[in-house]
Amino acid sequence: MATSGTYTFNPSIGELVMAAYGRLGVRRTAITQEHMQDAKFATNLLFSRWTTQNGPNLWKVQLEPITLVAGTSTYTLPKNVSNILDAYIRTGTNPPYDRVITSISRTQYSGFPNKQTPGLPTVYWFDRQITPQITIWQPPDDAQTYTLNLYVELQIMDGGFADGQQPDIPYRFISAFVSGLAAELARTYRPELVPVLDPIALKDWTDASQEDIENVPLTIKPTLQGYYR
Repeated sequence: MATSGTYTFNPSIGELVMAAYGRLGVRRTAITQEHMQDAKFATNLLFSRWTTQNGPNLWKVQLEPITLVAGTSTYTLPKNVSNILDAYIRTGTNPPYDRVITSISRTQYSGFPNKQTPGLPTVYWFDRQITPQITIWQPPDDAQTYTLNLYVELQIMDGGFADGQQPDIPYRFISAFVSGLAAELARTYRPELVPVLDPIALKDWTDASQEDIENVPLTIKPTLQGYYR
């Protein structure tokens, strides 16, 4: 069997835009600067939706370490942090010791009477502002060095056409991108095709996002203590 032996298919956003317009019946020779400006805007609308739709997007997950300051509860996060998935406190160095901390709501944090009493941080409140912040409780004491390690989901990078930019998506989402962009552009250029293209875009997104998971076994262990009291 003859095969290419390569794995280099990584089209630019401009090439994918051409493919999306093709689904609307817009020939490449008919595409104008206005078409491309609309496509750039639609691309970033699509990425905005993908950042919040059925997440997390695993390719946008990264570890964000924060060195904690004694007595300080609140820390500013980068603006491109969309969500916090996991958090743990690291103490010591040889060997380091990690302790998972869990999330609480604004209302739960508001109910703590001793917000400034230092100690070992055990919970955090993620304040999802335009510039997000994380507040931990208790604020760390000065007995040792604490590092807050966050697994965060970042928003998808902006899409543009300069220098043959590729979209900030993995190979498995390329088809979903073309389908989603075609459906987005149809709202402007071929509204009669929206009922046709929207289900295709949803299916391609669903197929890709269902594959974008960690393939690990799920264990559910009920707590039966109440039966034996």
